[in-house]
Amino acid sequence: MSQLSVITSDNYYVTFIIWIAVGIAIQKRSSSDAIAQAVTYAIAVLIISCPCAIGLAVPMVIVIAGCVAAEKGVIFKTADTIEAAKNVTHVVFDKTGTLTIGCLNVRESNYIDGLMTDVKPILLGLVSGIKHSVSQAITKHLQSLDVSPATVLDIKSLPGKGVLGNWNGNEIRAGNAWWTQATLVSEVQ
Repeated sequence: MSQLSVITSDNYYVTFIIWIAVGIAIQKRSSSDAIAQAVTYAIAVLIISCPCAIGLAVPMVIVIAGCVAAEKGVIFKTADTIEAAKNVTHVVFDKTGTLTIGCLNVRESNYIDGLMTDVKPILLGLVSGIKHSVSQAITKHLQSLDVSPATVLDIKSLPGKGVLGNWNGNEIRAGNAWWTQATLVSEVQ
């Protein structure tokens, strides 16, 4: 062990012990408050004397927290979300159906006259590799109909919009009606 690491660990422990004593004897804090204050100051000494260790430890904690949350069914988009979650006291959900178990099924499908056989393979080629629950439901439905996927290139999933790809030199989209610029079947007839 190098002399620097011994000095660092000694500084950490000395700071911790001294601030417990100061907190209890001089500041007249409870033992739990004194320990909390001592830990804060000891970590500050550790960060100053050994910034690389903290620089490596903090991202690891965020990764582990994300993994534990994912095992419980909670997905965090960013590390900032995990940090903000510590202050959450209430959670309110709206009624839009965004909370699901992720097992969607296609109950009904409508096609513009004459396009049903042409569209299914293209749609399956576009959505079959996408992990979104709606895409997976469409894939499962089309596969149950023994549809073979068409070759769709340059597939991209765009959060909040849908899926974009290239089929026979044409850009094709599947997703929300605004982004796909879709016209309802009832409007076409």
